[in-house]
Amino acid sequence: MRQIHEMAEHRKYKPAQPQIVFEGSAPAHIENNSEFTALLDALDWPAPQRASPAWLGEPVEIKPHTAATFRRQSRANLLIVCQNEYEQAAAAMLTTAILSLAAQHRPEAARFVVLNLSDVDAPWHYLPQALSNALPHTVTIIRRGRDVLPAIYGVAAEMNTRLAQTDEARWPFLYLVVIGLHRARDLRRDESLSRGNDLEERKPVPGEQLAMICREGPDLGVHTLVWCDTYASMERVLERREIAEFGMRVALQMGAEDSRNLIDSDAATGLGQYRALFFDEERTGRLEKFRPYGPPAMEQVAEWGGKLRARVAPA
Repeated sequence: MRQIHEMAEHRKYKPAQPQIVFEGSAPAHIENNSEFTALLDALDWPAPQRASPAWLGEPVEIKPHTAATFRRQSRANLLIVCQNEYEQAAAAMLTTAILSLAAQHRPEAARFVVLNLSDVDAPWHYLPQALSNALPHTVTIIRRGRDVLPAIYGVAAEMNTRLAQTDEARWPFLYLVVIGLHRARDLRRDESLSRGNDLEERKPVPGEQLAMICREGPDLGVHTLVWCDTYASMERVLERREIAEFGMRVALQMGAEDSRNLIDSDAATGLGQYRALFFDEERTGRLEKFRPYGPPAMEQVAEWGGKLRARVAPA
């Protein structure tokens, strides 16, 4: 490949279309996604669409980049499951998903609530804050601790407000992003909190609030994007029927039981590094293998955010 590249440069060859070079032993780069870069380079915001793709990585076949597509319809939520050793890939996919969605929505038409429970020592831990600083949209960053429950209750309260309205199309999109659900101990189910003899004293249960958001939210423009380390950890927060509200799922290398629970197949047991499977229930039973994006550099995030901010800058 290097020799071919040198020959092309020597002969001053310029291809009509960008050439695709598949590098299987490294993360993919979202800047190689022509659809994404075209969105960023546009001088104005795109017209509102019924479906908004959030790009996750490069496919291992010749086709457009792999994306989770969000629509105002039930189960339009995204679940990523992978162990902590693949945390970089999970955090990167959720970061690029936010970037993708921000590039498609005017600042007043979408906002993001990000529960950043990623490894505090990891270089990608500060990416959500970099997004918040760079984007013209409202990006609220919540770190582990006492602010997690108020954030969930706040989204749930907005959900209740939207449910009471009849014109749901007027509501802006709200994306609830949870990076590391298994680290949110306060969200785990506790039967002692959800039951009692006096119904008037019954306290709201965080898991129930999150389940309501996942169940009722997509029809009202509220979508949930989650990374969790195992399927069992998901079940500590949500029941199986509630996990079914995630109609789009990403599996990285995992054990057979988790693979079957998540995508109804053992296919994720032999993925290895730099590979993932995307399942969308809208495309019955089809698994799409792809190479997840790596985390973008902080400088790149600032540059991309600057392009979006330029659209809203006063003339």
